[in-house]
Amino acid sequence: MNDDDYKLPNPSAAGGSPAAELTVIGPEHAARRAGDPAHPLKVTWLVDGEKHTARFTQGFDLGRSAYCGIRFSDDGVSRMHTRLFVKAGAWHVADLDSGNGSMLDGLRITEAMLPEQSTLQLGDDGPRLWLEAEGAKSGASMDQIAEYYFGERADDQAGHKTLMFRRVYRRVERKQKRRYRGIIAGAVGLLMLSIGIGISQYLALQKTRELAMEIFYSMQTMQVQVARIDTLVRASGDVESRAAIGAQREEMRAMEARYDRFLDELGILGPDLSAEDRVILKVARMFGECELNMPDGFVREVKNYIAKWQTTDRLKNGLRSMHEQNLTATISTIMLENHLPPQFLYLALQESEFKARAIGPKTRFGIAKGIWQFIPSTARRYGLRTGPLVELRRHDPRDQRFDAIRATEAAALYLRDIYSKESQA
Repeated sequence: MNDDDYKLPNPSAAGGSPAAELTVIGPEHAARRAGDPAHPLKVTWLVDGEKHTARFTQGFDLGRSAYCGIRFSDDGVSRMHTRLFVKAGAWHVADLDSGNGSMLDGLRITEAMLPEQSTLQLGDDGPRLWLEAEGAKSGASMDQIAEYYFGERADDQAGHKTLMFRRVYRRVERKQKRRYRGIIAGAVGLLMLSIGIGISQYLALQKTRELAMEIFYSMQTMQVQVARIDTLVRASGDVESRAAIGAQREEMRAMEARYDRFLDELGILGPDLSAEDRVILKVARMFGECELNMPDGFVREVKNYIAKWQTTDRLKNGLRSMHEQNLTATISTIMLENHLPPQFLYLALQESEFKARAIGPKTRFGIAKGIWQFIPSTARRYGLRTGPLVELRRHDPRDQRFDAIRATEAAALYLRDIYSKESQA
């Protein structure tokens, strides 16, 4: 399953292009990314020996997709390969978990700040682009460095509650199966007590955005810990402890309702908020986003994407394919059984449009197949048999990635594992 396929596309830019050619979408059409104003980024590349140049003032993507700011049709380039974006007034580059990687000045990168001049290559032998941040000063300022390393993405400054949760979890891991019930009840009780005390203290203090955000991320941390404990309970087969976990989940839902009331007091979910905006914020929270920490213009940008999707038949065709295969209820049920939002079914829409025989391009990680586009190693890790044609771009009825139900069960386990990571808290 490749994360580069999860990015929302820009259907308004759709259009084909022959092999070895690319379509440039100017700044007025490029996908807008949240970020501070920056100097223009000059991008230069060659196509069949012919020089091309474009300038951007806002973020954009590189890849094979028709929705990218600069589009390539090279088979070695992923649909959504690399992103260039503005952060803290400086240009940055990030690889979107592409099949063949991104190289900045010859070094493979995950994310990096662009120097004044640099060379970006998509894959070891892929297209090469020359980048120049016009008018920018050489080197990064101290403020940019501080923001980059110690801003919102820094997660190694664990607070007291987070450290306490980790100690409780390690204690649970060390115990034998016969002591699961007592330890799980004690750990979850301690977590609930800690969060409850924290909320009471916060509600008694002056209501500020910082305090509300602390409550939200404490809730997220607790959800991660409960998910981990639930995994241990499932492994142990302890029915009584599983029932206790269910009761704690009910309490978590009640706590979330109290958090909603707290947001109402802050005016975040007040009467002036439209029904559409309320739904957008609700869905964003389902996927772990805090209402108080969303970028400026987030709701407006979501509405722009909704309008763009309404101009194409992709959503309609994908949903029709899902209904024809009777997958709607099946996928939703499997997600709910794993305590995941049923809306995750739209990941399969983005991956494959629910095409039963969907096959991705060949990459260094293998060939992705099926409605969830599992690569071979991930498929086997989550219990799917890949079949004898695993290295060929051909349908294989013996490959369980083409079994929609089995693949969905594996996808739910994969997503559940992601949600049980500390980085989700």
